[in-house]
Order: sequence, then C-alpha cells, then structure tokens
Amino acid sequence: MKRCKSLIALLALPLAAAACGAPETREAPAPVVQAPPPPAAAPELVFPQEEFRATQPAGEAPRQADLPKPTIFSLANGIQVYLVERHDLPTVSLELDFPGGSVDDPKGKEGLAGVCTELLSEGTQALDKLAFEEAQADLASSVSSGAGRESLSVSMATLTKHLDATLDLWAATIRTPGLRAEEFDRLIKQRQATLLQIKGNASALAGRLAGSVVWGPEHPYGRLSTETTFAALKIDDCKSWASKRFLPGGAKLFVVGDITQAQLTAKLDARFQGWKGAAPKAMKIGKGTPRKGKVFFVDVAGAEQAVVAVMHPGPDRKAADYYDTALLTTILGGGFSSRINMNIREKHGYAYGARGGFDYQRAGSAFMAQASVRNDAAGASVREILNEMNGVRDAEVTVAELTREKQGAILGLPARWATGRSVLGTFQMLVYYGLPLDTYTRYIQDVQAVDAAKALAAARKYILPTEALALVVGDGTKLRPQVEALVAADGPMAGGTIVDLDAYGKVLPTPKAAAVVPAAAPAAAP
Repeated sequence: MKRCKSLIALLALPLAAAACGAPETREAPAPVVQAPPPPAAAPELVFPQEEFRATQPAGEAPRQADLPKPTIFSLANGIQVYLVERHDLPTVSLELDFPGGSVDDPKGKEGLAGVCTELLSEGTQALDKLAFEEAQADLASSVSSGAGRESLSVSMATLTKHLDATLDLWAATIRTPGLRAEEFDRLIKQRQATLLQIKGNASALAGRLAGSVVWGPEHPYGRLSTETTFAALKIDDCKSWASKRFLPGGAKLFVVGDITQAQLTAKLDARFQGWKGAAPKAMKIGKGTPRKGKVFFVDVAGAEQAVVAVMHPGPDRKAADYYDTALLTTILGGGFSSRINMNIREKHGYAYGARGGFDYQRAGSAFMAQASVRNDAAGASVREILNEMNGVRDAEVTVAELTREKQGAILGLPARWATGRSVLGTFQMLVYYGLPLDTYTRYIQDVQAVDAAKALAAARKYILPTEALALVVGDGTKLRPQVEALVAADGPMAGGTIVDLDAYGKVLPTPKAAAVVPAAAPAAAP
C-alpha cells in the first residue's frame, strides 16, 4: 500500500491510478445522428394550355376622356388669358408668351433673342442673381425665361400658399429686369464655349445643322448663331430689344392650377397697372428651300460613332390628313416597334436606336429619320432608312401595326392632362398652331378613323425618298468611302452631289474622291 501511494506521488494521477488498478473511466459514446430523409421530389410543373391563352384579351372600347376646358378672358392691359382651374392640388403654373423669337434676330446678330430673353430671369433691378435665386428657393418656386423660334416666354410655378410672393418675382422679371452687364457677359461666354464643344460632338452637330440643310441656310429656321454673332451682341442691344418686345399687347397668358378667374384678374391687374404698349407682330415665315446637294457631310475627326439623318420638307400641321400622317409616321419611325428602329437596331445591330417623324413648325414641317450608328454602318444605315421609306409607300401597313399605334395614341391621351405643366403645354401648342381649343374632344374619333388605305395615301403624299437629303456626321477617314458609295451609280442616291460642311454650315471644298471599293455589308453586332 505504501508503495502504491509513493508511486501516485511521483506520477501523474491518471497514469498512477491506472497502475494501481483504479477503475478505468470511459467517455460516453457519441450519439448517433440520423441522416435526414431525402427531400420529396418536387411536383412537376404543369402549364395550362387552354386555348384562350393564345389570344391577347381585347381591351374595352375607349371611353370619352374628360378633357379640361379653358376659360378665356382678357386683363385690363389687353393680355389674353387661357385659364384652366384645377383645385385638386395646391399648385399654380403660368407662362406669359410674347410674339417673336430667334426668327427675328437681326442678320449678323443671330442669338440675340435667346441671350436677351434668358437674361431677364438672371435677376431684377431690386435683386441680383444670387438674391433672386435665394428668393425662389425660400418659396420652393421657380421663375424662368426663354426664347423659341417664334415665341418668347416668362414662366413660373409655385405652391398656392406662396402665389403672391412668387407673382411678385415673376412680374418684376418682366417689368423691371436687372439686365446686368456681368450676367450678360457670362451668358455670351457660355454660348461661345458650347459652340466650341459642339465641334467635337457628332450628335450635337447633326442637330445644329439639320435645319440649315432642310430649310435652307438663309431661312429663319435654318440660320445659325456663331461665336462671331454672339461677340457682336452688346448689353445695350438687350436693353433696347427687351423694352420693345416685352409689352402686353399681343401677349398670351396660360394658367393652370388652384386659382379662379376673379383671383387671377385681381392679382395681375394690380401688378401690371400702368404697363401698356404692344410688341411687334410675329414675322410671317415662308416655305423653306432645301440646300442644293444630296448628301451633306461633316467631318469630325476621331468621332467614335457616326450620325446619319435622312430628311425632306413636309406638310402643314393644319393639314386635313394630319392624323393619317401621324399614325403612318409612328409606324415608320415613331416608337421602339417602328419599322426603322426594328431594322437599324434589331435586324442589323447598327445602332441602339433609330427614330423618324415630322417636326412641325408654324410654317410647315420637315420629315427626319436619324440615328447614331457604328462607323462601319453609316452608309448602310442611310440605305436601310430609305428602304423603309419606300416600303411604306409600296403597300398598306399591317392591321397589327395600325391597331398597335391606334391603341397607343388613344391610351396615351390622358397623359396630356396629367400635370399642370402638361395641360398648359397642350393648350399652348394648340394656340401656337392656330388649332381649335376643342381639338382633343374629337381625338379618339379622329384616330380611330384612320385605316390602312388612308395611311398608304399619306405615305405616298408625304414620305418622299427620292427627294430626301442625307446628313452624315463623323470621322471622314472612316466614312468618306461610304458617303461616296451613296451617290455612286449603284447607290441609293445615285447621281447626287456630296456637299462638305463645317460646324457653321459653311460649304467646304470637297476632298479628292477616295477609291470606293465594293465591300460586304457591315457585320451584324454580336
């Protein structure tokens, strides 16, 4: 026993205990974990094949839209007012339009209307630009001004509770604008800098020069401003011009929102008291004369994409067959599912998108189909656009196409009355073109009356591929052979003339013709 105790003292307890015959301890066996049962097999999905699923359900017959009707009256100083009362939201939007616009710019001072009209909302005599902007921000309101081709406008939008304070800012913008030299100089420099940027932007250049091509460089819609014409403008030009242009006689005020005729009349007559006179009448604009030539090319060295546009003069907005033309051009180029987009984007992969339609002005319209395309597909894109223009003249559009665009037009009608700004813009447009204010009460019937025969007649009357001009903008080292191929004997514009233009629409000497080697059509995009 002593020997056993001695051994325990010398050795670790577990080992000694084992040596002395101590009972052996055993760990408990690990529990047996049962494997989960395999998941039950998922039931096989069954897709019903009922016959009715093969046909899209027919929509209900269109219901007559509840369209707003403006109240028309005049203020004490002669301004004609178009008021649409909407008391569902506490907001008011209004815009005062004056006759005139960029079409009236003196020769050599193109850009006058745009600069001087924008200058109006750069501060008043009482508030400089910063204070004027802060006053708007404090009210969560906006006051702005701008010039179009044939209109000048000063607009505002506000919450009803801030109407009086915003009207004060808006009226001061019209009657006592600051017209400060430092703001004028800034606007001039901005526009000159923008023109320099445009020179390297193929898309912007195409938009800038298209009017010059289809209307003519001397037409009021085709004239271009330049750094030189902006440099010719002086602050005194704006002061003299504004004093003669922003007068109540001949002006039209469009108002939509939470206000009544009596309230509006009282507020504006008080603010416009003593303001008299009439602005010059709008210029009479004649028909355009397109530039002589067939393909117009603008070289933008290093451009990663080309821009192509096919265009020709079009009908008047007040033409009796307007809706026939509108539906036809929507099928041709107006939306994602249009023939031009399906061809250029989906079939050939030349571009992310392509569109076409009529751009209406008071003096008429111009058809234009345009796309930003891969450099190797510029010539092919012009060819395909012309093919689609010929296609809508060769045969009637399909029932599916006509049904799709009719439904889209009718279902989109309520959007014209969705916001105060859209209501205001719709009535502005009707007045601008001289159309009846109840035009949209007949809209659904006018759209439904268009059939395939009427669309074909419109196509043959107004879609004119043989009269079309092409504008191509991009890198000349990559595009010149394609441009020359367009007017070659086997090209879609065979026998036509190529005219080279610069960023200002000036005709340049045509480079020596490149060797045109017949090549396969550009590969489709991966």
